[in-house]
Amino acid sequence: MADSGAGAVVVVNQFGKLRFRYTGNASELKYQQLYPREITTDSQSHILTADIKNQCVHIIDWNGLCLRYIECGLIKPWGLCTDKNDNLFIAEHENGDVKKIRYQQ
Repeated sequence: MADSGAGAVVVVNQFGKLRFRYTGNASELKYQQLYPREITTDSQSHILTADIKNQCVHIIDWNGLCLRYIECGLIKPWGLCTDKNDNLFIAEHENGDVKKIRYQQ
């Protein structure tokens, strides 16, 4: 779940018990304050979250470790989804544009 008010992505197990809270990458000064808007997952069980204030997408592994960021000139990324080929679709809030990104090798 993306909890924008708390600045966190909250992940629970199938029983509703907290697995972890991701609040940003403390080692990356540029993105210490997370503003998650939407989340989605991909075929490798990565969690992707749109960070509306920092204008990027965080890619988190299934244990809550930040793997990397997607920065491609996003303007307030809002909605996210992936397709069966792991293409990422990002809807931008301000202009209504949808960008398709191939982020996996």
